[in-house]
Amino acid sequence: MTILRYLIASLCLLLSTACAFAHDRFEGTIDLHSSVECLEVTVIVPAATVSVILKSTDNSLVTKDTLPTHRPALLASAGTVSCLHDSANKAIQPSRIELSLGDNGELCYLFEYPAATQPASLSVALLQILPNQHFFVVSDYRSKPARRAVLIQGKAALDLDGAANSKAP
Repeated sequence: MTILRYLIASLCLLLSTACAFAHDRFEGTIDLHSSVECLEVTVIVPAATVSVILKSTDNSLVTKDTLPTHRPALLASAGTVSCLHDSANKAIQPSRIELSLGDNGELCYLFEYPAATQPASLSVALLQILPNQHFFVVSDYRSKPARRAVLIQGKAALDLDGAANSKAP
């Protein structure tokens, strides 16, 4: 019986440790989904990045209580968080942007574009002002299987018809 308890306790410890490291605190995600109605780009910005977006020296996190105060500045900075570009490298304006706060203080941006939007590239200008350890994992679900790429400082743009590139708009 003692060995069984030890194994169960070890397994619980292992699983809780694995969950704690499942998501890097400097990792953001970008998902692209296409439907008949629109092209959706969902961006999850880690809590560790919020002070940079707000241009604040205060590292305090945005909370559900402070989100209404910070919402205008966060929405005004949406173009640095994610931007789609056409083949002439001109920014494509979203038809709608929504902003919410995740359970762990991460920002959740939802950009909607008209269904006919044919972006040539996606960029995250925010990466240029973040420390090197920050990165975004991009998942493009418009194709099967989904295409994945990682954007980092110096390679903050993704050619949506090819591989990640370093051309930042």
